[in-house]
Amino acid sequence: MYESKFLPLNSNDTTRALQRASAFKPKNPYFKVVMQPSYLGRNLVIPKDFVKKYSNILHGDVNFWVSDGSNWPIEFCKRIDENLICRFSYCWKAFAKDNNLEVGDVWPFELIEATKTFKVVIFHANEENCRAPYC
Repeated sequence: MYESKFLPLNSNDTTRALQRASAFKPKNPYFKVVMQPSYLGRNLVIPKDFVKKYSNILHGDVNFWVSDGSNWPIEFCKRIDENLICRFSYCWKAFAKDNNLEVGDVWPFELIEATKTFKVVIFHANEENCRAPYC
């Protein structure tokens, strides 16, 4: 499992979201993110070690399959230099808005390798925003 380089935000709600997310046990490779303020308006940076390990799969567009059944095509951007910065960008802002993502939410991204799809389960810090069975 890979985690975002950012530390969890200090809040009881985020702590509870992290606890709920720990119950999620994917069968495939995954990384986990705690929503940061910078992710809401721009893009989501993917953990570098995850990208290195799965670079043969991660290129072009990928899909997000959300536990409510919605499917989102998301552009995967990779800048190869000494920093190896990779992110989800195109359609990201619409995805974040439609799924009521807020600072402190926790979500694992499980890579389904054969289909270039990420199964996304959202654990909202504010439980009133929950729509998924894992919330």
